[in-house]
Amino acid sequence: MPLRLNPALALMALGLVFTAILVNIAWNEALENEEREFAADADGVRDNLFQRVGAAEEVITSLVTLVNSTPRVDGDQFRLFSEEAMGRHRFLVATGYLPLVTDADRREFERVKRQAGFPTFSITHWQQGRFRASPWYERHFPLLYLEPFEPASAAMIGFDFLSDAVFAQAIQLAIDSAAEVPAPPGAMDRGFTGYWLFKPVYAGKSVPGSAEERRRAVNSIIALKIDAAKLLDESVSAGALSVRLDIEPLATAAATSAPPIHAERARPTPNPTRSLTELAKSYHIRLPGQSVRLEVRSIVAWGDIDYKVIAIVLIAGLMVSALLYISGHNIYLRARELQLRNIEIEHQVALKTAELAQEKERAQVTLESIGDAVIATDAKGDIQYLNPVAERLTGWTEAEARGRPLLEVFRILTEAARAPGENPVTLCLTEKRVTRTVSEHVLVARDGAEIAIDHSAAPIRNHDGSTLGAVLVFHDVSRTRRMSQEMSYQAAHDPLTGLKNRRVFEQRLAALLEDAQAGRTEHALLYLDLDQFKIVNDTCGHIAGDELLRRVSALLLDEVRHTDLVTRLGGDEFGVLLDGCTPEIALEIADKLRQTIRDLRFSWREHTFAIGMSIGLVPITAESGSPTSLLSAADAACYAAKDKGRNRIQVYQAGDQELARRHVEMQWVTRLTQAMEEDRFVLYRQRIEPLASAPAPALHEVLLRLRGEQGELVPPGAFLPAAERYNLMPAIDRWVVRAVLRWVSARMQQGPTGECYSINLSGQSLSDEDFPSFIAEEINRSGAPADRICLEITETAAVANLDHALRFIRALKKLGCRFALDDFGSGWSSFSYLKSLPVDYLKIDGSFVKDMAADAVDFAMVESINHIGHAIGIQTIAEFAESEAILEKLRQIGVDYAQGYAIERPRPLAEAAESQDKPQTRISKT
Repeated sequence: MPLRLNPALALMALGLVFTAILVNIAWNEALENEEREFAADADGVRDNLFQRVGAAEEVITSLVTLVNSTPRVDGDQFRLFSEEAMGRHRFLVATGYLPLVTDADRREFERVKRQAGFPTFSITHWQQGRFRASPWYERHFPLLYLEPFEPASAAMIGFDFLSDAVFAQAIQLAIDSAAEVPAPPGAMDRGFTGYWLFKPVYAGKSVPGSAEERRRAVNSIIALKIDAAKLLDESVSAGALSVRLDIEPLATAAATSAPPIHAERARPTPNPTRSLTELAKSYHIRLPGQSVRLEVRSIVAWGDIDYKVIAIVLIAGLMVSALLYISGHNIYLRARELQLRNIEIEHQVALKTAELAQEKERAQVTLESIGDAVIATDAKGDIQYLNPVAERLTGWTEAEARGRPLLEVFRILTEAARAPGENPVTLCLTEKRVTRTVSEHVLVARDGAEIAIDHSAAPIRNHDGSTLGAVLVFHDVSRTRRMSQEMSYQAAHDPLTGLKNRRVFEQRLAALLEDAQAGRTEHALLYLDLDQFKIVNDTCGHIAGDELLRRVSALLLDEVRHTDLVTRLGGDEFGVLLDGCTPEIALEIADKLRQTIRDLRFSWREHTFAIGMSIGLVPITAESGSPTSLLSAADAACYAAKDKGRNRIQVYQAGDQELARRHVEMQWVTRLTQAMEEDRFVLYRQRIEPLASAPAPALHEVLLRLRGEQGELVPPGAFLPAAERYNLMPAIDRWVVRAVLRWVSARMQQGPTGECYSINLSGQSLSDEDFPSFIAEEINRSGAPADRICLEITETAAVANLDHALRFIRALKKLGCRFALDDFGSGWSSFSYLKSLPVDYLKIDGSFVKDMAADAVDFAMVESINHIGHAIGIQTIAEFAESEAILEKLRQIGVDYAQGYAIERPRPLAEAAESQDKPQTRISKT
């Protein structure tokens, strides 16, 4: 194992060092003259280069002065000045003038340019190898003047320099710094070795003080295009020198992504075997807005060295080296060890430094990119940092806010009480935990604007757990909070009148009922329905009706107490809940409301209407039932008031039979609607017997029944009154028409019969303008023969609207349908109207028929009706033929048909398929 400390090696190393020193002295002496000459040449290059760079700055500054000296930039002056400047400086390739054009001025700017001789002019950007029309941005800097103006460069006119990211960064830096800023060639300058130089022109005679003011004051940009190769050629006189030029904008956040601009002038490279060393000298000078770095190099050849002195020094040094070998060797080993250790330490330090810088950069980018506002404070609660969102919301910049107490910048109020909010940072630092918004707050910005926010704060701790400060995060929830408030309002109010809606009414009704059942106090419910509202709608339209509802709503609100609730329940119906009100006081309030509406004279254009209101009043007491039953009772009382003449008040009382009947009828409305949806109506039929011995057409009457929810059969007398009162008869009639026509069509497919089926129509269907077309469409759809259908209408319904009844009958008789006049004799003017109605059958009212065998007056009435019918050519049918005695009397008189229990009891319609040639079927609701 060799010795770690070798004296021979140390002495030899010392000798080699001594030799190297001597050789180096000789070598340096030989190179000294070369270096002096090189330094002089390099300084000359530097002076020449910066003289030309300064000349470029003088040119661009002169152009700025030229632009500022006139209110309107003259193209000829710009051209003459540019030509003169480019004639003096060959490195100036082009000059350009870029006015500021906002999106509001762009269209006018382009129009003026087109009228000035550029018919296709538009602001452009470079895309996919050509100039294309630029999208609309808030600002543009298009190229208006370009010198020299040549065909090859004409396409650049209108090019928006802001559309190029590198140009945009350089221009923004020039505006902010008020200095000349270079930029590398753009995408359309492919192959060009050089750079662009930009300088801003501001409105006014002086340069604004701050960057923000400069951005507002800038009105144009002067641009120079500089050929870096020519710049170097003019600056370098010595042919043995190699020169490299780098120009870049001063480092700012806006320009870090712009590549540097560089150019080189290299001398021919000598043979490497003849090259000894390379001399280099660098110059780094900062000019306004730009950093210029110049590097000059020269190669020294071997032939330039005096080797005699070096040989003597070398021989002497080798002799000394043998003596110092051991010492030099030990020194070398120790130095190497220390160097390696130092390199490792430096490497570790560099890695940690890079990691910390990367983490800091990542945190900074994250804070500036997130959508929430962030404020960081120190342990005392003084502000250290604001991200851009926090600056925007508070109105403070980070520089202005740094070092200020939090509440000076972050001023918050509670939204409900308008009281100052608690300092969230102080709270989180005191409690050493994350704190969040517990109530709704608004932030008062620097300009006094208020912004709804949610916020949270968290302490910042170091590795040992001690608190360094806090971070406050908040965001604008104005839109969300406003939408929530609007939705809450809409959920509780009627959109037409602004009154509370039915949902709020039902909640309040339930609360008042609960209060009354607890024995605390009495309340009252009013159900209001406008009289003659349909007349206003039909006469003046729904806009007038809506205005009337708003007018009535305002009147009702004016007349009730502040503790009472007025709501619109739907249509022209209103509900009023009287809180803590006895029936006597409730009646007084209801009468005041009725009188107020009665006194209203509603005018719409040329029409004036007197409006009334029917009111149902229900006390809310400890004995009251459910909210649904209370509302149903009030509805029934209201409609009872309408039945008694309208514009009156009906007080609900539990023992009132009329209101009880009304209540039952209202319950039938829901049951009937559900029955139609579930197809629970059932058709029965009853034979109508011909009384003469001669053959007659087969007649049947089909009767309507309802299958109840439990499967029981409900007679029509139980539900038809409710259907007629609440206008459900047209829907029921349509169901019956469809069912019968389908049955008749199916029956006819089994073979031709002589049966005729009669459908009894309500007065409401008779008044329906669309009902004849509905029947015609259903006959066509089903394929049933129209002459097998007989439609029955009551005498009362026909006489009530004779003209409409005549049109109805004639329209369907054209299709082949037959008609019967039902319940004849029950009206007041039967004989006078009979001859006007073209019906086929006359149904004698059963009230005369059922007692005619024993009552001479009834017998005479039946005989008279039969005689009149035959006299005008109408066949007669007697209803309620309940005995053989009645049948005998009818035959004696000469009545054509009889119907009743003496002939047949009603049975399901389906059983009719078992009998052939039975009398005519008529659909009735009895």
